[in-house]
Amino acid sequence: MAVVIGLIGAAVLGVIGLVAFVAFFMLSASDLEISDEIRAAVLTVEDAEKWFEIETKENLEEWDAERYFDGSAQVYYFYNDEEESIYINCNLTYEPKQSDALVAYGIEWGGLKLANRIGYDDPIKIDEQSDLFEWGDASRFAFQSVDGEINGMAFVARKDGKVFFLDLWGMVLEDADEIEEFILPHLEALERATFRKKSGESGT
Repeated sequence: MAVVIGLIGAAVLGVIGLVAFVAFFMLSASDLEISDEIRAAVLTVEDAEKWFEIETKENLEEWDAERYFDGSAQVYYFYNDEEESIYINCNLTYEPKQSDALVAYGIEWGGLKLANRIGYDDPIKIDEQSDLFEWGDASRFAFQSVDGEINGMAFVARKDGKVFFLDLWGMVLEDADEIEEFILPHLEALERATFRKKSGESGT
């Protein structure tokens, strides 16, 4: 019995330790400077306007950017026009360790698949066609559809310690050259981008 109690106690302490670490990690976040080079890496509604008939509406864009104690950083961009069924989510992730970047890459795509399966009344089908556009050390491209009608695209890519994620709804390009022209400039900008605290601390 003492052994069982000891194992239970160790498990509880392990869970508490994990929760404490996650809390410390999140509390260690500091504001990240959204520089011009980072903005260039993010695909925004203004970029989409050049390709699609979209009327940008004020106050629908959301930006968030944080840097953590281990040097990792994340940038989130959202544009959600429910009235016009236009949705853009573009995330950038930087991880000092490539192994962590691999995890982030998998989480982005796995999160998309899970959200599409359970997050809507009508499940969204992901039709992966990664041969249409490839980039970096690893990438995935897919069309998104409901009831057989394609109405969105998704893309994730990793190069070294940087991860790019894009989830679009209400916009579709099916030509490989157009897809590349649409996304590639942002990936090239991500390669050049550095991630710095607002205080001016340098980062990669």
